[in-house]
Amino acid sequence: MPVDGALSPSAYRLFVGVDIAAATFTAVWMAPGAAPGRPLTLDQTPQGFAVVHARLLIWRGQWSAKGRRSTPPTASAR
Repeated sequence: MPVDGALSPSAYRLFVGVDIAAATFTAVWMAPGAAPGRPLTLDQTPQGFAVVHARLLIWRGQWSAKGRRSTPPTASAR
């Protein structure tokens, strides 16, 4: 790791964006060099956050198991 603590661009495996609103949130993720996945909008509930968490774990498993897969799993509507 560089002395200033910054990670090199190649160290990133997934970029995640989250937009929080009053009752819902929208999340989207992408691997470096890939197009963003389809945004996923869910209610701000423990169940909604569990869905996003599970999707990110799926992506992590696919990335690890399939030779560093760069395409995130697509998000489906609620």
